[in-house]
Amino acid sequence: MKILGLGGSIHDFSACLLNGDKLHAIEDERITKIRYSENSKNPCVPSYNYLFDCCNVKESEIKYLVFNDDLTDIVNSSFSLYKQKFAINHHLAHAYSSFFTSEFVQSAILIVDGAGSKKDFKSNSDETRETSSFYFGDGQSVNQIKKIYGTLDGYNPISKSQTVMTNSIGEFYRVVAEGIGLGWLSGPGKMMGMSSYGSINNEYIDYLLESVTFEKNGEFSINTNGENSLIDRVFLLKNKIEKSKNDKFILYANLAKSAQIIFEKLLIHSLDYLYELTKNDNLCLAGGAALNSVANGIIRERTKFKNIHIVAYTGDDGLSIGAALWGYYNLEQKVKDKKFRFNSTPFLAKIYKNEEILHALDNSSLNYTKS
Repeated sequence: MKILGLGGSIHDFSACLLNGDKLHAIEDERITKIRYSENSKNPCVPSYNYLFDCCNVKESEIKYLVFNDDLTDIVNSSFSLYKQKFAINHHLAHAYSSFFTSEFVQSAILIVDGAGSKKDFKSNSDETRETSSFYFGDGQSVNQIKKIYGTLDGYNPISKSQTVMTNSIGEFYRVVAEGIGLGWLSGPGKMMGMSSYGSINNEYIDYLLESVTFEKNGEFSINTNGENSLIDRVFLLKNKIEKSKNDKFILYANLAKSAQIIFEKLLIHSLDYLYELTKNDNLCLAGGAALNSVANGIIRERTKFKNIHIVAYTGDDGLSIGAALWGYYNLEQKVKDKKFRFNSTPFLAKIYKNEEILHALDNSSLNYTKS
């Protein structure tokens, strides 16, 4: 059985080929050298072609094509030749990528990112989307517990961005990163690193927290845009820092530290509720916000979860793997061992021999030594 999984949203496109019980996967950016596959004109096609070539597989051998529903238009235009196509929920694909690469037979699963699938997939106007999802993995199934939703809320004058979601842990972090000039896709990672240089500034924390409301049952609301919103507050803090005569890097690092602390509060708030629901010591985490390794490092000490699994491909690049695994566990119904799981290594593409590496180096302008 051969299953093709496609992943990505508006960035981080990838493909995964599940051949029997072996995973092969790669991101478009590894081939095109365009970070995050931003503004791609042929999403998923470079990684798709690469996998068929390196695995010596023909298109006719693929039984199922599975993809997260964000890619429906892309699949219909570029992959229309496949007859058995299955679109699945964005966060569900994340959940499969994490749970079925863990060692757990049962586990709580939390998906946190900027935004996932639309609440009403068929609506062209309603932009209400999932921002956090709570699941429980049991054997060969992943069961939804609840979701938190946000909506597109206006325009960010700082970043010129049209896609700012409310009630999103990932978007909270992104707004601050963009607001202090670190960029869209690369900004959150830079800000996470910058936060390590900062000190706790309660004035910054309290000021930003005024746009956040912690609610019951693990829920929260974040006023992203509008009067006294998060965007406005970051903008005013940035202006204050720029006018200061003190070391601006340290002031920005303090602001990054403040955003990191609030991010952690939101994450722990969600995880505490998930534990109370599941009473399970195991946790699988995925979604773009799960790339925050600083926050991941505090989960064991600040929650009741004891065993934590976070795959290397928690972002939208990993959706292709989650989609392929969904196909494996749902379309054939031949998996007898409820404990069977897939290797979570990030090294899933072609293995290059020394001769190939040397050939590539000899045909480049690089100086090299072989140790």
